[in-house]
Amino acid sequence: MRTVIGKTSVEMGIAEFQALCEPHDAVLVDIGCGDGSFPYRVAGDHDALLCVGLDANAEAMAKYAARARRKPARGGRGNVLFVASAIESLPLELKGIAGLLTVNFPWAGLLASVVRGEPTLVQAIDHLAAQDCVLQILVNADADVPDLDAFTPQGLADVLGSALPRARFKLQSADWLPADARVRSQWGGRLIKGSGRRTIHIVAQRGSPDTPLSNVLAQAIGLPVAPNS
Repeated sequence: MRTVIGKTSVEMGIAEFQALCEPHDAVLVDIGCGDGSFPYRVAGDHDALLCVGLDANAEAMAKYAARARRKPARGGRGNVLFVASAIESLPLELKGIAGLLTVNFPWAGLLASVVRGEPTLVQAIDHLAAQDCVLQILVNADADVPDLDAFTPQGLADVLGSALPRARFKLQSADWLPADARVRSQWGGRLIKGSGRRTIHIVAQRGSPDTPLSNVLAQAIGLPVAPNS
């Protein structure tokens, strides 16, 4: 698979990726990560987590990919990786790897795939997710998608509640994200802070993921966490 290191990219094979995963308790994959700030920041908060930023645009991830390669004292992160790939052609190395999946403020084609529950998105989620996995999706309710009306939690619940079972996920909740939420994403923070824009927060799960994994995602958007069982 094609991994991004600053302004360059290198191929990483299955054995090398497995060696990178081995010391970590779980893997988070952020689909359509944009600049990569979300996986980079979550990696800084959780040393035991390997965070993978996934985006078709390698150039967009260059800044945080370069920052991750620095020494730890200068912001380096040994537990974050950036992968350049479209969701239509995901690398084999990422198959079944993610105990945590996120889609944060998608736009353009990815946004349309989410709000329509398109097979391309469902297949990507199915490819990436481990047997036990938590999926979190944040959608800007004021975004514009041709031929679709304004989004609501119930509307997305109806769409994704029908689509996600094809990837063996069950919808857990669909609500408005609190206006004071602090999302660990540079782009998401700009969309929310002081803008009056509304965000829909979707959570789904496959299998029986551990409570601590679910709490990682809640913490990443400033929500209360559940007691560890």
